[in-house]
Amino acid sequence: MADQTERCRYTYTGEAAHESCCYRKTWGDAERCVWHAEADDEETKPMEVLREARAPPSVRELNGGDGPVEILDGAEFRDVSFPDGTDLAGVSLRDANMAEVTLREATLVGASLLDATLIDADLRRSDLSEANCWEAELNEIHLGGADLEGVDLQAADCSDAILRGADLHGANLEGAFFSRADLFDATLTETRSYGAVFSEARANEGTELDKWCVYDPNSDVDSGQWRGGTD
Repeated sequence: MADQTERCRYTYTGEAAHESCCYRKTWGDAERCVWHAEADDEETKPMEVLREARAPPSVRELNGGDGPVEILDGAEFRDVSFPDGTDLAGVSLRDANMAEVTLREATLVGASLLDATLIDADLRRSDLSEANCWEAELNEIHLGGADLEGVDLQAADCSDAILRGADLHGANLEGAFFSRADLFDATLTETRSYGAVFSEARANEGTELDKWCVYDPNSDVDSGQWRGGTD
């Protein structure tokens, strides 16, 4: 068994009731594991080392339930290119730095991306359905063709995001920013958008919207279906 001094011990304290501490082995001469070590601007973390430092699939399967299958809160993997179809479903990535990351056709179903940074990231055709992206920084992200059904984007910054052909059916967009976003052929049916900003966003005849907003008495959508419901 490795000595405790060889463990990462990065601690996430963003949510008092849901703090986490990393148990992974330190990476090389770094004081943190490969997921939490700060990389130089010109350094890209090796994919094989990142993969080996993840929890085994059997452990992730056992975790699941109501909690995350794996905890990578506060991870630092800016500008990393993952293989197409990477599985991060159910993973907790709160406050992670994922700027400029490439995660095409990835699975992030139910992942927690609370306060995460994904500026200029490429998540084309990825599945983020039911993911929690509360207050995430998604500026200039590429989500073309992505599945965002039921995603929580409350107070997220999606300015200049490419959402062409994305499915946001049933998403919570309250307080989110979509300034100058590309919404061509996107689906925004049954979304909650109170307080959302769409200044200079682009839409076309293929952009799908509801006749009534979900808050309108004429809407047949049950607004209580979302997390927290309504007052």
